[in-house]
Amino acid sequence: MSNALVNTISETALQRGVHSLLSEPSRIWKTQSGKHLQTLSPGRLNVHDGADFLDVAILIEGEIVIGNAEFHRKASDWISHRHADNRNYDDLLLHLVFVHDISGSFARETVVLPADEVLEILKNQKTVQDASQDRDVMEDLQDYSLLRLLRKSSEMQIEVNTSGLKAAFLGSIRDFIHNFKKKRRRPVYSDERLHYLTENIGVSALFVYFEQVVSNTSTESFAHTMKQLLTKKLVNEGAGLRREIVLNCFLPAIISAADAKLRIEIFAWFWSVNALGKYGALKRRFPTVPQEFLWQQQGLLEFIRTNGLKGMMCSEAIKGYGFAETLHFYRTASQPLSREVSIILEQAEEIESGEFDEMD
Repeated sequence: MSNALVNTISETALQRGVHSLLSEPSRIWKTQSGKHLQTLSPGRLNVHDGADFLDVAILIEGEIVIGNAEFHRKASDWISHRHADNRNYDDLLLHLVFVHDISGSFARETVVLPADEVLEILKNQKTVQDASQDRDVMEDLQDYSLLRLLRKSSEMQIEVNTSGLKAAFLGSIRDFIHNFKKKRRRPVYSDERLHYLTENIGVSALFVYFEQVVSNTSTESFAHTMKQLLTKKLVNEGAGLRREIVLNCFLPAIISAADAKLRIEIFAWFWSVNALGKYGALKRRFPTVPQEFLWQQQGLLEFIRTNGLKGMMCSEAIKGYGFAETLHFYRTASQPLSREVSIILEQAEEIESGEFDEMD
């Protein structure tokens, strides 16, 4: 890396490059304290006074944490910029630097980023000529994906607290199939076929894998378990319906029961696995938005569910669901929820969830 080259680029431009670099949820970073960290969402660029990135979501040691991050070329810039005298930098989650040239830390964690990669991003950055809605979606896609995963896990956890894990899991499957039956789908399933599926899924391989994973007796990795579940018929269902049951019922149930080690495996799988199939409805509605990965598709489904209102701060919506009260692995600072976001959440609850089983 050429320090001279980095110094010729404005910090504002470098921030954009860092933001893009952090928009890789499957990448594992190592903090200066030796912890492994994933950036589930790079947050929002802040154009006002205070931290450079607002509401960054990370997974660190099996715990999801949302907070702010500050970028500097050198860690010592914190002192020269007099951030210690500015309360807007209190309780900082991440300090992102190219060079760690000073002992100690000014945030919960410090991460040294590769300046060469940021410079390469800026060099190759091109103006995207997508439709305005697609641009808005792409900017917040990770947030929507995280919101969807946390929402489903939280809903499952509430049922687990009431009925127990196994009963909550089986109940979620029956509810899903019941709702599936009421919607217009392709391919069309007869009532008899869905009834047979409901009655027999409790003794299928799905529950065998479920018992193995939650009891920590599985000899396979979580990624291998998911591959088996998604590729082998459980009862009499098609690939699309099986995928939806696994994602909407199995995955949230496992997350609610997972310890920190397994949760890290789960999130590594979720943010790195390729799309499991094509959602024809999503492809037609968002032809220019990338849908190569599972998390991208899940994010688009949640975007539809929340009406995709422009200007929605998805990080605020995450706080509004009260995940900190239901999920033991989620942490965020307590902040007031704006009335605008409250209205969005109320509307979202009135909309049928946006799952599509239509596959090209």
